[in-house]
Amino acid sequence: MIHKTGIIAACAQKGGPVGIDDLGASDEAAAYVGARYSRPSWATGSIGRADAAFLFDLIMRERPRALAEIGVASGVSTVFLATLLADRLRESQLYSFDKLEVFYDDPSRPVGAHIKDIFDNAPTNLTLATGVKSTDIRHWPARPARFDFVFLDANHMHPWPCLDLLSILDLVEPGAWIALHDIRLPLRQASSQAFGPLYLYQSWPGERCVANDDADIGAIRLYEEPSRSAAALIECCRIPWQNHIPFSEWHSALEGFPRADFQIQEELRSVVARPQLAKTPNRAFWEITIRGPNPWSRIPPDLSLAPLILHANRRGEPAMSVTVRGLRRNECSGIVFPGIRRSPEAPASLHVALSLVASSGAPIARREISLDGPEVNFAFLSASEDMVGTFDLEITVSLLEQAERISGAWVKFETLQFV
Repeated sequence: MIHKTGIIAACAQKGGPVGIDDLGASDEAAAYVGARYSRPSWATGSIGRADAAFLFDLIMRERPRALAEIGVASGVSTVFLATLLADRLRESQLYSFDKLEVFYDDPSRPVGAHIKDIFDNAPTNLTLATGVKSTDIRHWPARPARFDFVFLDANHMHPWPCLDLLSILDLVEPGAWIALHDIRLPLRQASSQAFGPLYLYQSWPGERCVANDDADIGAIRLYEEPSRSAAALIECCRIPWQNHIPFSEWHSALEGFPRADFQIQEELRSVVARPQLAKTPNRAFWEITIRGPNPWSRIPPDLSLAPLILHANRRGEPAMSVTVRGLRRNECSGIVFPGIRRSPEAPASLHVALSLVASSGAPIARREISLDGPEVNFAFLSASEDMVGTFDLEITVSLLEQAERISGAWVKFETLQFV
C-alpha cells in the first residue's frame, strides 16, 4: 500500500467526490492497524487491514462521540472500533447492531464471536445488540439521542443499505459521515451480485471519499439539511431492487420524517409501494453492433459478464460506439453502469454518451458524462413503465477536443447490470 497524507485530508482538499485511485492510508493509520488489528481465519466477509486503516483516518479526523455499527457478523470490525475508541477516544461509545443472533457463515458461532476471542469481558465502551434490525433501532431503549458516525456493513442487496440509513436518518447528526463496506465487492467477484453499497456510494450526489484499491470501503457525508439526504436516498431507491422489501419494513423510515417533510414521505411511499424489481433478461434476442471499431477497444460478447473498454477515435472520424439491440421492456427495465472511468493517460477530456432508444427511433433516456480526471462515475438509465416492445442501448466514447495523439484515450465500463 502507498501511504499518503491521509484519506480525510485529501478529501477535504478536493472538496467533493474523490477518485478511487487518489487516496491511501496515513502512516499513522498503517502503524496502528499493524499493531491492533486482528482477524481469525474463520471470519469471512469482515474488514481487512486497508479497510481498518480507512476507518482509523476517518474516525480520528471526525472524533465522533456515539458510533453506530449496523452489521456485526464475526465482530472483527467491532473489536477494531472498540479498541480504537479505548485507545484514542475514551469518551466515545460504540453501539453495534445485528439482526441475527448467530454468525451468518457459521451458525455454531454467535454474532460477534471474535469479541470474546479478544476480550475477557465486553469493553465498557461497547454495547452489542443482537436480534436488532436497523428498523428496530428507533425503538431500542438503550440507544443514544444521536449518532455522529455510522459504519454500515449489513445486507448488501439493493436497496437494503438505503433502508438501513433511512431508518435511522433522523437519529444521525446532520453532516455526519457514513462508512460503507464492500462497495467494490461485485466488481471484484463475479459470483457476488450484491450491489447495494456500490449503488449507494456511486449515486450519492454529495461529498464522498473512497480508499485506494487495496481496500473495499468508502464513505458518504450526509447533508446539513436532512431532507436533502432523504431525497438522495429515495433517488437511489429508484434503481431497480435486487430484493423485494415488504412495505411494512419501511415504517421506521417513514416515522423518522417530521410532518413538515410530507412531500418526502409521499415520494418514499410511492417508490416503495410500486418498486421496480431487477429481472433476468433473455439475451438470446440481443444483437451487438459496433461502429467506428479500432484495435484498442475491448468488447466482450456479453457486457454483463466482463468489462467493456472503448477507445475514442480522432475528431472527424466515426465515434466509437457499441449498440445493444433488442432489449425487451418486459424483461429489462433499465441499465446500471456501476463504474465508468477514463484512462489516466488520456491526452484530453473524453465524452461518454449513454442512450436508450425505442425500436421506432424515439429517444427514451440519455445521459452525457465529461471525463476530465480519474474519478469513477455512475449512471442509471431507465425505460418508462408504460413503454412496450423493444429498445436499444447505445454507448459512445469520443474526444471532447482535438488532440495531437490519441494513445490512452479509452474509457472502461465495469460489468453492466441489465435490470
